[in-house]
Amino acid sequence: MSMIAGVQHQLRQSRYLRDVLWQMSGNGLAQLVGLVAMPLLTRLYAPADFASLNLFSQVVAGLTIVLTWRFEYLVMLPKDDAQAQAILRVVAIAGASAATFVTLVAWLGGRKLAVLLGDTALAPWLLLAPVTAWLICLSIGLQQAVQRRQDFRNAGLSEVMNKGGYVGSSLAGVPWLPHIGGLMSSAAVGAGAKSLWLWRTLHVEAKVPSEAFVTASDAIKPYRRLAGSMSFSNLLAMITSAAPMIFIAKVYGSDALGQFGLVVSTLYLPSGLLGNAIGQVYYQRAAQRHAQGKAFDDLWRTTAWQLARIGVLLYAGIALLSPWAYPILFGNQWHAAGQYATLMAVAAGFSFVTSPLDRTSLIVHAWLYLPLWHTARALTTVAVVWMAWRWDWSVLQFLRALVMQMSSMYLADWLTGRWFAMRRGSCHA
Repeated sequence: MSMIAGVQHQLRQSRYLRDVLWQMSGNGLAQLVGLVAMPLLTRLYAPADFASLNLFSQVVAGLTIVLTWRFEYLVMLPKDDAQAQAILRVVAIAGASAATFVTLVAWLGGRKLAVLLGDTALAPWLLLAPVTAWLICLSIGLQQAVQRRQDFRNAGLSEVMNKGGYVGSSLAGVPWLPHIGGLMSSAAVGAGAKSLWLWRTLHVEAKVPSEAFVTASDAIKPYRRLAGSMSFSNLLAMITSAAPMIFIAKVYGSDALGQFGLVVSTLYLPSGLLGNAIGQVYYQRAAQRHAQGKAFDDLWRTTAWQLARIGVLLYAGIALLSPWAYPILFGNQWHAAGQYATLMAVAAGFSFVTSPLDRTSLIVHAWLYLPLWHTARALTTVAVVWMAWRWDWSVLQFLRALVMQMSSMYLADWLTGRWFAMRRGSCHA
């Protein structure tokens, strides 16, 4: 205990906690905007509308992988700023070109995909998916570039722009756009607003000298294996996330999926507020230490302890209050969501504690770990879905099994991350 206290004291003397507070302030204000708007949105849109949004989000998540192959997450890793800028150019230019091509594919085959996903109402909105995915990738890459410079103030404010765009689009769409157009375009508007804010921030910063220019091929060459590992892992993660939603839509109906979608979007708000802020600062600091050839296990240990201390109490309270809170906050039609949230709070709590630390394997270039972990997670998720179908489980029985599976995988990832954090870096990375 005294060792952890000593590390905490050391971190307080640095900019670490201050950067966490800047990022958390931006995230917190963004989540406050979302929380204030959510009771209004759940009264303006039906559960079936949110079901369509959840399936649309799964399509967008898949496209973010194939458009940029996750290079936006690697902007933080190079020691050289010119190399980082070159990776960002790849995300912007190659991603835009790929999105243009995929839009044509969506125009030709969108209706068939909507039928496959179990929601024909989704078909006309799939044309928005490629540009939405590209804007999300671009916003992540720009945020990584801003955080490289330890400008967590503007990185946090960009989250406010993101949520403001999301909520503004959703509200404006009710009187001005057909049916659920505002809801479907909300992610694109939010990511676009975030990207503009971050681009402005980078534009006014001092630029890398022209003689330090690095070509795209030279920039991405050292990270191709890592990017391939992330892309494959994220494809598996998409399957892991989509399988329960598609199963719920087809077996229990669109109303049940809408209830489940609201629970997922609200239960993970604390992660967006605090966990994400801590994780982003941890990633920047740990990557910096590893590039200098230093271990960062003390940083991992202190961060993990703080997350666990907060997460256990927070999600225990959420589990107890959810059956009453959801109908009161979101309307009587969301009573089932309160029941679902009581169960899902356990898995959300594990995610809160472990997810901010999940980039540890990227920092140490352990490229094989992510595909192995995500393969195990996807297989166990599909197994739970199969058992629910085979034995005709109720939706609550299905969610109980899913929570056990998710929590076990999060715990395994947390333990492995601790081992990675003790590995010492090398200065050639």
